[in-house]
Amino acid sequence: MIGILLTFGQGVHAQTWMSLSQRGEKNRFYIDTESNVSKDNVRRVTMLANYLQAQANGIHSIKASMEFQCGEVQWRTVERSYFKQPLLRRNLMVDDRSLSSDVCTSAPKCARSETSTDT
Repeated sequence: MIGILLTFGQGVHAQTWMSLSQRGEKNRFYIDTESNVSKDNVRRVTMLANYLQAQANGIHSIKASMEFQCGEVQWRTVERSYFKQPLLRRNLMVDDRSLSSDVCTSAPKCARSETSTDT
């Protein structure tokens, strides 16, 4: 999957998303094909997970900015946001700025944004 992530051009905001999921999977995973930013051996991309059914915490979508190190099997999540409704419909992004009332930063059981250093 990392090879797929590293082959796209640069851009700021995606108008379309490429599915990384297999046909028939209930949960869908996507990459913003225009978000790939390269610097030295590091690639940063935006990914999206859309869940058919809400998770235990009520989350339907997770949008994450991730960094991958080329030549090494290392990655980290730079930032991620949780949403209580699906963000992607028919490969078109729902404007997440309009969803700000559904995103919160405190209670762990509701949608929120956070920064992480997962590896």
